[in-house]
Formats: sequence, C-alpha cells, structure tokens
Amino acid sequence: MKDNELNLTDLEKNLLKKIALDDYTPTNGRRPETFEECGETWAFVLDSKSDGGVFASLKTKGLVDYNRVSARDKAHGDGDTLWLTEAGFDAFDKAFPL
Repeated sequence: MKDNELNLTDLEKNLLKKIALDDYTPTNGRRPETFEECGETWAFVLDSKSDGGVFASLKTKGLVDYNRVSARDKAHGDGDTLWLTEAGFDAFDKAFPL
C-alpha cells in the first residue's frame, strides 16, 4: 500500500505514536529512529474502547500486529503484546518526522 493510499486519521496517527513512544518499548519511551528499535509493548497501552477500534483499523491496514497469550500463560505473568509493523513504523515516521 502506498503512503498516499493510507489516508490515516488523526486518531490512527496518534495511536501509532502512542505505541511507538510507550515506556515499555525497547527505547523506554524515547522516539525510535529505525524500525528495528521499535520492538513490542504490552497491550494495555490500549486503554480505552476507542483505542481498540483504532487499533483494529490499523491492523486492517497492516500497520500493527499483536500476540495474544493463553489464559495459562497470563496466570504465569505473561501478557498480550503488540507492535508496529515495518509499514506502521514508516507511517509513524512520516506523520512525526525527526
């Protein structure tokens, strides 16, 4: 998908930013400069119903992905995670350039 085909809303752009700058990413809240620095973060960064809907929209566009762990793993302290895809990082980087 070309950049001009994405037509990201402000809510989508801001959620990409919220994920990229989350304190639990490998950069500890610092802006990632490359896709490789993004890593993943805990799914609880989605802290509202609207975030969930926006995340679903970004997932449909191929800009984010997630891993849901089993209830057994959650009982052992693991949790669901999510991350920007490479296309998601590119969209974030274009929306919020250095």
